Amino acid sequence: MPKLSPHPSRLSTEGAAALFGLALWLVASSGAAHGGASTFELEASDLEPGPLKRKILDVEKQVRAGGHSPDLVREPLGEAVEAAERARGARAAGDEWHGGLLTKLGEQWASCAAAVVQATEVEAKARAEAAQLRELTTKLERAEALLAEHQARLGRLQAEVAKAEKKAAAEASAAAEGETKRLERAAKRKPGVPRPGGGAR
Repeated sequence: MPKLSPHPSRLSTEGAAALFGLALWLVASSGAAHGGASTFELEASDLEPGPLKRKILDVEKQVRAGGHSPDLVREPLGEAVEAAERARGARAAGDEWHGGLLTKLGEQWASCAAAVVQATEVEAKARAEAAQLRELTTKLERAEALLAEHQARLGRLQAEVAKAEKKAAAEASAAAEGETKRLERAAKRKPGVPRPGGGAR
């Protein structure tokens, strides 16, 4: 096991290095104790009450609420539970300082698990929004195509109406001109009316 300073005042400057060394020691000692393979089966519900236990249980609750597989956070939560149990053992042996370090290590693992859950949910939300955007884009494209088709039909209808109006105007003009000529021919065939005084009009 790495030798750490027994003075809590040095934790602020050596905390990260100490946690890293402690993590390495935990991995090595766990592998040696179990023939190189971890068989740790302690559950979060078995831990002593405290903030770390609540944090681990909260992550498990988020996993269940989100419908995620427990395998998503099995490794980081397993490490958190193991660190919490080792912290309990260290405190029971009177080693409060190492117990505190192990608790902090467990909190880091629990935070890692929470971050994994959050990242998974953000990714799922992004995928859902992307699918919704694709659906809306498809609907918009269909609406634009339908609008273009209606505009084309309207243009053809307007052209047909204009053509019909032009034809009707031409036919009306031809009919009026024909009627005028007919009246003129009829007037020429009609006999003259006598003018007053014996003259013909």
